[in-house]
Amino acid sequence: MNEREELRKTQKPRAWHAVFIVFIFALVGGYAEYLYITRTGLELSLKYIAPALIVSGFLGGVLVNVGSGGASSVRRVLLAVVSGISTGILIAVMSLLMDIDGITPLTFLSYTVWRSFITGTLSAVGAALAEFKV
Repeated sequence: MNEREELRKTQKPRAWHAVFIVFIFALVGGYAEYLYITRTGLELSLKYIAPALIVSGFLGGVLVNVGSGGASSVRRVLLAVVSGISTGILIAVMSLLMDIDGITPLTFLSYTVWRSFITGTLSAVGAALAEFKV
């Protein structure tokens, strides 16, 4: 643990990589929803998209943590949470843009809250576990 702290003191804190990670995982999550809608022809359900959200949140949190350079542990986890919430919001916006039947504002709000909650929570878990393991 002390070796890790000494190494981090020599590095500059970074946050720019989180933007790219958010966009990549939002594209992957949006594409997963697009595939679900086009392949099944059914209305989008959180039950079927949750595995993709869980994986993207967790992996996004790990990658944000690993790439944060010399940032403190608390800042790493907070950056992971913010990036996870941002990923959930972008996935919800992509769902809004893909929906051909029309989407109500209440449904969009529900999409946004649930996606942001899942990806934000799992990003924090991924970042915390990476903090203990890396």
